Amino acid sequence: MNAAPAPENRLRAHVEAILERASVPPEHRDDLAEELYGHLWQRWQDGRSAAERAGANPAPADSAESSVEDAIGSFGDPGSLGRDFTRAFHSGLYAGTIGALLPAVADIGDESPDAVMLRLFFGCLLVQDLVLAFVALRTLTPVRLGVTLASLALSAVVVVLALGAIGKAQRWAVRLALPAIGICLVEGFAELMAGPGIRINLLAVVALMAALPAIGPELRAWTVQSNPIRVRLGVPLTALLVGGLLIPPLAPALPEPTAVGPGDLSIHLNASCSGDGSGLTALTATAEIKWDRLDQWPQGVLPVGSDAFTSPAYDGLYATVLPDPAFDLPSYVGATVDVNADPGPYWQFVGNTATDSAWMGMPVVTGSDGALFAGWFGIQGGPRWSGGFGMPAGLMIRQSALTAGQLVTVQWAFQRQPLAPQGDNAPMVVVSYAHMDHFLVEAVATCSKPGVGVPVAPLAPWQP
Repeated sequence: MNAAPAPENRLRAHVEAILERASVPPEHRDDLAEELYGHLWQRWQDGRSAAERAGANPAPADSAESSVEDAIGSFGDPGSLGRDFTRAFHSGLYAGTIGALLPAVADIGDESPDAVMLRLFFGCLLVQDLVLAFVALRTLTPVRLGVTLASLALSAVVVVLALGAIGKAQRWAVRLALPAIGICLVEGFAELMAGPGIRINLLAVVALMAALPAIGPELRAWTVQSNPIRVRLGVPLTALLVGGLLIPPLAPALPEPTAVGPGDLSIHLNASCSGDGSGLTALTATAEIKWDRLDQWPQGVLPVGSDAFTSPAYDGLYATVLPDPAFDLPSYVGATVDVNADPGPYWQFVGNTATDSAWMGMPVVTGSDGALFAGWFGIQGGPRWSGGFGMPAGLMIRQSALTAGQLVTVQWAFQRQPLAPQGDNAPMVVVSYAHMDHFLVEAVATCSKPGVGVPVAPLAPWQP
């Protein structure tokens, strides 16, 4: 039979257990250990003296063992004393958070194999937080970006704490993993069922592998010595971790107070007609366009480009002539006109009168000084949902080319085709401006009546 440890060794072990559960600066640790040992040793001696004065006459070994147990029991629990010393050397906030979440613990033995799988899961969560933060910087507008980055940063802090807690055999980290695993499994299943094709969420696969270990008996037994944390600390930790999983996918749908609206865009449209004895033969549409202000970071803080994450942001501008000889102009103001409708063989876009070959076949864009403004438009076409995609009279305007307060004039030239019937009314020209996928502004005018842009309902998505 192994001999019991000497009383002095028992006292030293109790002191070490207290310090392992306390956050004490290294320069004070040795002095504190000696002071604690001195108090314990004195209690042990006082206990033995009291027993002798009471006339007790047990065997010496039994007397020493009993007095050591009494001294240790009266001195206090290592966990409680460790927290008290943490508060003594640190702020109450530290003691109630980091001190409670990542306490110094006694030797916990070999790490449980199930803990390795839980470490892998939390490590994958941390990687996802970093990836989502990068994507948010490339795609989100200011308020949405701020909310997303805040949720991801707080979630990452919780994940790092959980990784450290698993290494210290803390039960709270195992319990924290359960709601995160559940959410990842639901998201992975939803992606798998969304289709078309098979889409595998790698984080959901890791969550599935970690699910059974997280609820299994091995981790429960391995963490049984850990001190529980208070509900007022556990609930915020869970909320922050869950927020990092749920907020980023929902962020694009959040309201964006900094976004521009139709009231920030002004369009004034005029139509000039000419003809001969047989009637009208040509129509020139001139639109004066000005933004009072622009979106801040319409697609994120970082520069955008054609890559796997995002494409440049474009506005769409399109003009068409509707040859209906019996239209009622006021009925079209504020109503969505399908500028993608085929006007038939009646009016044809013929470009402009510019002599520069680079402008042939495109509308003329000029600045406030009347000089050609070649950098304003991108390529021909327009957002699909606003009509005009791929049509000659449409433009795609790069967001980076827009300037708040700058007046830009765009001019289209149309020619009446020989087979077009003559009516009593002049044709109507419609100019449609689509600000990305946010809103649509249209202006209608005739040769005798100018028009201004008003917001209208977007058209259905363009179909080839």
